[in-house]
Amino acid sequence: MKPNVIQGEQIDESISNMVSSVIRSKLEGCPSETVPIRRTTKQDLVNAKNFFNRIKRRHYVSVQPFAEKVYYGGKAKISIANPSVDPDKFSTGQFWIQNVPVEELNSIEFGWTVYPELFGDNKTRVFGLWMADGFKETGCYNMLCAGFVQVHPEYSFGEYIRPGTYGEDQRVFDFSVHQDRESGNWWFINGVTNAKIGYWPKEIFTHLANNASVIGYGGVPGANLGEPTPPMGHGYLPNTNSTYTCCMVDMKVFSDRGTYLSFDTSKVHLDHDAQTSCYEHIHVVW
Repeated sequence: MKPNVIQGEQIDESISNMVSSVIRSKLEGCPSETVPIRRTTKQDLVNAKNFFNRIKRRHYVSVQPFAEKVYYGGKAKISIANPSVDPDKFSTGQFWIQNVPVEELNSIEFGWTVYPELFGDNKTRVFGLWMADGFKETGCYNMLCAGFVQVHPEYSFGEYIRPGTYGEDQRVFDFSVHQDRESGNWWFINGVTNAKIGYWPKEIFTHLANNASVIGYGGVPGANLGEPTPPMGHGYLPNTNSTYTCCMVDMKVFSDRGTYLSFDTSKVHLDHDAQTSCYEHIHVVW
């Protein structure tokens, strides 16, 4: 139940004003050989039926390295925010690990989100999302369907993570996903403690069973058709001061040799489906 390739890195102490935020189970502890799984309610199942329609009505903006054609995972430290989100909307700071073609898109998405309809509150929480057929029938958030295999007795999707304060100290989400080259499974790992939280089995995918062709770092705001989307990050246009900007640092990709590599900053693609005036530019630090 553990990946054959284990990569752990220490927190970069040179990143000023950023403190790593570690998710912890709020339970006293699970019995031996059991794991925490968020209770699925009837309303959760109703919301899950709207998943594919809702996921198509969102905007996004991301930075993608394209110096390589094949990837086996990625990592970064994302500053944590708590944007104002209406009950039927959501906002994320996240990663994408995908393999195309678009009509058969395989995707793993993970990071933090404020999603009242999914979690029942306006807190910033850890989420995971997968799909394997271009958002047609397969996939779901977290563990609302069969897919993700939880193995850690404390960490889990849905955990609250404390955001930073705009203009003051920031906190970061420090996690990674990489493919175990022996089993082919995609492991979700806590970058602070190197804890192996769980994995998406390769059997639930088609193209991602082999590797990824796209690694993305960015954010997504979502809303019903015709309604304005909520803000991303702190909700303000970015500047070079990290205390006022929701940013990403230490962005890396996982190689076929089992190591994390920095990518060529001169070969980066900005992908978005909204007017650039909505966010002006993305502040990323390698």
